[in-house]
Order: sequence, then C-alpha cells, then structure tokens
Amino acid sequence: MFGASRRRTAACWGTIVRNGRLGGSGTISVTVEFQVNGVVFRFEEPLHMKSSAIKIGPIPVGQRWTPVMEHTDVGDAVVVCFDPANPRNAAMRDNVGGITVE
Repeated sequence: MFGASRRRTAACWGTIVRNGRLGGSGTISVTVEFQVNGVVFRFEEPLHMKSSAIKIGPIPVGQRWTPVMEHTDVGDAVVVCFDPANPRNAAMRDNVGGITVE
C-alpha cells in the first residue's frame, strides 16, 4: 500500500465521471477518468469524509458528514497522482485525511 503511493510521482488533471454509493455498503465513491500519452484510464475511489457537529444553540444534536474534497460532482476537475510506469496506479491528490463512512 505505502510503496504504491510513493511511486505516484506524476500528476495530471482528471474528470469525475460518476459519483454515488459503492455497491450496498453505503460508502460514497467517485469514478475519475484521466489521460496519459493518449490512453484513457479510469479508477474508482471512496471519498474521505469529515464530521461537523449539528447544534441547536450550544447543544450538539447530531453530525453532518461532508467530503474532504471541495469538488465532487460529475464533471468536476480533480488532480490525479499516478505512477508514470503504471498509470493504473492512480489516486486523487486531495482526497486525504478524514475517514471513509460506511
């Protein structure tokens, strides 16, 4: 896992082509499409989420989960980091931190 991420030394722009839930798990994921040397690649990645309290005055009454990344809609541009020797080894640069909600 950590070795694969260290090899992602190249970056390019990609486009979110799909967003929604992964299977029946409830995890929200996006499918990203990007191009390297004229070849189109796609990968699916779960979105990392952050939590904030919902309050009525000073009293917390729940939690709101929002994606760590600002832009997660279909058609939005994202930065993709990939391994130049194997572009299938790719991930979104800004989808870090937080947790993946099930």
